[in-house]
Amino acid sequence: MSFSGKTWILLFTLLIATINPLPCSSSTNAEKVYSTNLYLLAVDGEGKGLVVKVDLNVYYPGRGNIVVVVEEGYVAEDTRMSIEYAVKIASMLSGVNYAFYDYEFVFPEKAELRGASATLAFVLGLLAFFTGNQPANRTGVTGIVSPNAMVGLVEGLTEKYSAGLEYGLDSIIGPPSQEMLGKTRYTAIIDVFSAYRLYTGNSLYHLMDINSSYASVLRKKLCTVFKSSYSFFRDKAYSIIARFREKASVYNGSLGYRYVILADKYAKGNKWYTAATYAFRSYIELYRLYLYELNRTGSLSILLEEEARLREEVKQELQRTKQLLDKAVQRVNNLWSLDALLNSYVRYTTALQMYREGEATEDLALRAEIYGLALARAYTAEHWLLITNITLSDTRTFSAVDYNIANNILRDALLSSIDYYHSLGILGESKREEYYSVVERAADTPTRLFINYTLQYHDLSLITEMLSPPIFSQFLSVDLIENLNRSFTEVVEHIYSLTGTLPPSTLTLAELTSTYMAENESLEVIGSLYARALSLLIPQLVLAQARSYIEVCEALCKEAVTVTTTLPLEGYAEIAVILAIVLIGVGSFLAGYSLKKHY
Repeated sequence: MSFSGKTWILLFTLLIATINPLPCSSSTNAEKVYSTNLYLLAVDGEGKGLVVKVDLNVYYPGRGNIVVVVEEGYVAEDTRMSIEYAVKIASMLSGVNYAFYDYEFVFPEKAELRGASATLAFVLGLLAFFTGNQPANRTGVTGIVSPNAMVGLVEGLTEKYSAGLEYGLDSIIGPPSQEMLGKTRYTAIIDVFSAYRLYTGNSLYHLMDINSSYASVLRKKLCTVFKSSYSFFRDKAYSIIARFREKASVYNGSLGYRYVILADKYAKGNKWYTAATYAFRSYIELYRLYLYELNRTGSLSILLEEEARLREEVKQELQRTKQLLDKAVQRVNNLWSLDALLNSYVRYTTALQMYREGEATEDLALRAEIYGLALARAYTAEHWLLITNITLSDTRTFSAVDYNIANNILRDALLSSIDYYHSLGILGESKREEYYSVVERAADTPTRLFINYTLQYHDLSLITEMLSPPIFSQFLSVDLIENLNRSFTEVVEHIYSLTGTLPPSTLTLAELTSTYMAENESLEVIGSLYARALSLLIPQLVLAQARSYIEVCEALCKEAVTVTTTLPLEGYAEIAVILAIVLIGVGSFLAGYSLKKHY
């Protein structure tokens, strides 16, 4: 489908009206267009599990209104917030504008419900509606949901399971937990896409086979970049080894030396991203060991020189990378280069935060180590930027219209996510206000605003990894990782069907996860790789689906509504670091590197 310039303007104006949200039709004669039952799993005040049957009714036309009905009972604010959040997440993942409809959630008489453990149930019920499906059977659902579609732990799983069996539910799904092992009617899931497959019996997206020859061409284009990265970090690693001089026993049995051997192994097999990743990890571990030895042996003068040199080098590298990022934004016009740019930005912001943390650290040895980590991460940011120089033909380019539509959707989802996290107690009041202020900052172009929103989405998705105990780092198994890989593949195939290309990070992740499995890296590390990838891919999915909002609007809207709207495009928001979050990493080019992992 193609549109003239004037048609695009009209459709965009109309679309902004609907996603702000306003109804497509001025008619007040809404009729019920969908109804289903949701089976929420809860625990009462005495710790007993129970099943709460909720009727979900959807009306068209609507304004995106949500009505909660409960007679002689109550539904607490955090539960209501989880419903609103679920509407936004389901709309965003499905590509259907929620503002076309009104939603009614009818709870049982005298029901008393609080908490957000039913978030997954709400998301799945709404996704079923948006995609024209019904639940495959009577399925009890529990779990919270992060913006990157990962499913988190909730309390009372055993009690909820028992209640579901007593109620006669056909199946029960929820987050993985060791306490649920052996429960034959319980199916553990760690992402919304896997849950949806169980809930409806269908995949969320129509699958499309990726042309293997095309994927091979793209991999070859990446080889040059990461072959160079491998050589760069390998040389850095061996330069550290050379500093040990006669103390070979110090590094021979070290983790850093093992990583450099693995880097060489995968370089011989032409798996250059894996080789570069292990070389990167080797450099970091060996540098840490070198600094430790300087501190242990009392070589204070050398340590002082090293700290001063590192501080200056990382400062210069950050300045250089920022300049390169600003230039790269101007030439990004398709998903290939955009994905590379976003991955570079994530590494740059992580490096900048590490540098700032180093500045605030009094301990000399620790400060030097932090600077070393920041420098290594800044290097990876620059390496990822090289991918933006690789040109692709016959791929879809994005217009200002696409970015503006995506930005409105992301802004809506971000604000809802902030409120949801506040209701969960993850964000306090002051932090919620800080996040609000960041979301409301403007940018001088739609592309820059999209980058800002995506970085915020990424941070909000992963902030839960900083919690203790974690709620999104669960008891994992090979089967769960395989299901997560299937979900990731579905998203990638859907993006490919919409854009005609593959984001480079999806190719690198596919390689790295397979080699990590072969090397018996922890399942938690591999799961985190997928979670991080989805935190950047979902905003890109929103951008790729932007035109589907226009097509839906064209099909459903009967009356043209002219609305004047002011888009937040003034002044570029510096998003280098959001609320001083140092992201937990897993030691790869795909993620940040963790200090807390070692201290």
